[in-house]
Amino acid sequence: MTTCFLGKENAMKLERPEDRIIVALDASDPGNILELAKTLSPHVGFIKIGFEAVFSMLRSIVNASSETEAMKFVQSIRELFRIDLGIFIDGKLNDIPNTVGKASLAISGTQGVGMLNLHASAGLKAIRQAVENKGDCEVFGVTVLTSLGEAECHSIFGETPNVKVVQFAGMLETEGADGVICAPKEAQLLKEKGCRLKLACPGIRPLWSLTDDQDPKRVMTPEKAIQAGVDRIIMGRPITRPPEGYGPSTEAAQRVAQEIGKALSLPRGGE
Repeated sequence: MTTCFLGKENAMKLERPEDRIIVALDASDPGNILELAKTLSPHVGFIKIGFEAVFSMLRSIVNASSETEAMKFVQSIRELFRIDLGIFIDGKLNDIPNTVGKASLAISGTQGVGMLNLHASAGLKAIRQAVENKGDCEVFGVTVLTSLGEAECHSIFGETPNVKVVQFAGMLETEGADGVICAPKEAQLLKEKGCRLKLACPGIRPLWSLTDDQDPKRVMTPEKAIQAGVDRIIMGRPITRPPEGYGPSTEAAQRVAQEIGKALSLPRGGE
């Protein structure tokens, strides 16, 4: 599959343990985001640009005190999208099919972007529109957020996370999506059910990191996640803001890659 990455084509092939790490660069300053991306570039395969980063970039340009200051932010953003990394736009699209399709077309046409996502709960037609307008990018479907426990998931979707994740994955596979985003324990379930899509999971925390706002029952270590069949690990704070005593971000990323490498040497779920 041809991708629209500027560099690191091997990241799509997941040849190195580092290629399986998607680091979430959620920050409010474009300059800081760029510097962190540059620093982590040799140690991860992808950067994830989510809501905080996207809207902070917009705000920095619109609210700049002068044209000169605005151009400084524009230059940082342009440089970010030309960095030697895969870029994942975490927009979690969830709207009517036409809007999802047009947004997917805009995202996939942005230089440097190789991965985008939508909520599977948007429905089959919206998934189909995203797939039809993905260009050379990969489309992943968000299933049940890792912050949701069983009771809250049931109140929203009428079923437990296990049931809804399997259902959503089936919808994504039917419409030709490339992958699923779910909690790592549900990734293991999907492998057992024969899911053929790629699995990208947040809610993964090394033992040396706190679980933050994820439901502890749905969190897993990088090593166990890879063994369960997870293809890509989505991780933010343990790498971007590691706990005191665990070194800088680069060292934290290396620790995670080492766990992944150890797991890859063992039989994996579904294999």
